[in-house]
Amino acid sequence: MDLKTFGEQLQMLRKQAGMSQEQLAKALERLACAGPAEEYRVIDGTLISRWEQARVQRGRQWKPTRPYLLHLIRLFAGQLDIEIARQWALQAGYQFGTTELQEVFPHAITVHHRAQGGDAVQ
Repeated sequence: MDLKTFGEQLQMLRKQAGMSQEQLAKALERLACAGPAEEYRVIDGTLISRWEQARVQRGRQWKPTRPYLLHLIRLFAGQLDIEIARQWALQAGYQFGTTELQEVFPHAITVHHRAQGGDAVQ
C-alpha cells in the first residue's frame, strides 16, 4: 500500500479531467447514490483533499472505501486502462479482480481473456 502515490495520482487524474475537489466529490455523490445504501458515505472537497495528501489523523489513514475507489475508477476510466487501474487500487490497499472491472473496461477484459486462451467475454 502506498497512499502517498495513490493520492498524487488521484490529484493528477482529477486535474487532467478539469475537476475541482468539490466537483469530484459531487460526481462521486451521484455514483454513490445510485449504489447500495449501506455503501454510501458523505464525500466533500475536504475528504478528497485528505485522500490526495495521504493524510493521517490520530492514527487513521484517509483513503476511499473499496466501493468509492471503484467509483473513482469509473470516473477516470477514460484516462486509465485496466492494468493501471489495478495498480492504482493496490496503492490504496485494494485488489480488484477481472469480474469487478469488467463493466468499466469491457474491451480490455475481452482482449485479456482471449490472450490467455479463453473464450471472449460477452
